[in-house]
Amino acid sequence: MPHLEQHKSHRIGWLRAAVLGALSARAGGAAMAKGALRVGFWGALAMLVTAQIGQFFGVAA
Repeated sequence: MPHLEQHKSHRIGWLRAAVLGALSARAGGAAMAKGALRVGFWGALAMLVTAQIGQFFGVAA
């Protein structure tokens, strides 16, 4: 089950990034959905790249 818990934490991390993107967009007067998608997408990409680098060096779980 640790594998399922890991996926859950990834989804929560992505969701938090999207929420923060929406809040930041609102604070800046931009469209919240666009900000959420932008930060969510780039945040997910950053997490993916970081995980791949960790696996390459043998330090990822």
